[in-house]
Amino acid sequence: MAERPVCDVRIASKGPRFFRTEDGVMFEIQIDSRSRIGPRPMISADKHQYPAAWQAFTRGEPAEPLRPRVEFVDLPEAKAAHDREAAERQRQRDAKRGGGQ
Repeated sequence: MAERPVCDVRIASKGPRFFRTEDGVMFEIQIDSRSRIGPRPMISADKHQYPAAWQAFTRGEPAEPLRPRVEFVDLPEAKAAHDREAAERQRQRDAKRGGGQ
């Protein structure tokens, strides 16, 4: 049986990047996993403040896309084993309380 993703978290790499859209050259900077400035139209101060990112853009290197960093996979066999273990623990608790047969 094929594994199927349950959750797919996409995170941009940290740092500045320039990229082109139909609106022109855009700029954004990923500060951490939750904080980002942009995307917004690039201003001339951006290319002077972040020369390495600007040079990468002008050399034609593609802006790094969002890519999966974490992928959770649904494993039915693992779920079934977990359910069996949980049922056994519950049976043992019930037996300690006198409710189990």
